[in-house]
Amino acid sequence: MTSCLTLQTEREIRYEQRCQMKKFEQQNIDRTVRFQNRERYRDENSIDRSEITKEVSSAISSIAGQKNRFAPLHFRKYSSFTSLRF
Repeated sequence: MTSCLTLQTEREIRYEQRCQMKKFEQQNIDRTVRFQNRERYRDENSIDRSEITKEVSSAISSIAGQKNRFAPLHFRKYSSFTSLRF
């Protein structure tokens, strides 16, 4: 048999249900606030995609320019080895 101390009364059940509903409501409010803050942050810190494209293309071209500058030194260094093979 179960003890009467472990059984919940109807009043306790209703109280827990109310508390649970309040928790759900608070979670929904918090979720909405977080979403609004995230959207506001995105709007304030948004960068135009064309700016990003320009920045990336300039970085790539500068890296390619550095590789081209060092390429002749590399070929000069090993040119005698490649000419001996043929």
